Amino acid sequence: YNGTVAIISKSVMILKEGSAYMGDVKAYPNPYYGVNSMTFAWSGAGAGPMNVAIYNIDGELVRNLQGRIEAGSIAWDGKTSGGTKIGTGYYIAIFQSKNSDGYMEQKKLKIAVMGY
Repeated sequence: YNGTVAIISKSVMILKEGSAYMGDVKAYPNPYYGVNSMTFAWSGAGAGPMNVAIYNIDGELVRNLQGRIEAGSIAWDGKTSGGTKIGTGYYIAIFQSKNSDGYMEQKKLKIAVMGY
């Protein structure tokens, strides 16, 4: 009011911008029958860490898998973090990644485990 100038700024964090880099996510075989392993795959391009967290229907973390976006897939042996076989039922896989530009993306996928 009396000729004083004030500059005000605010930082904003952008979690995702533009097109998705993770692409489509899938799991195969789905349903999983406990033979060999289940593969989690994504079709996107880029580089950076990829995390696949597997939760049971009650929302409890069963297993956390670490990989790279550029690998395009990661295998799961059907076991918990403690090394025991998981039970028959439905699970949710949460894919979380952060590419080399710092953008984060998250997707979820329903999976089924049968005949264990």
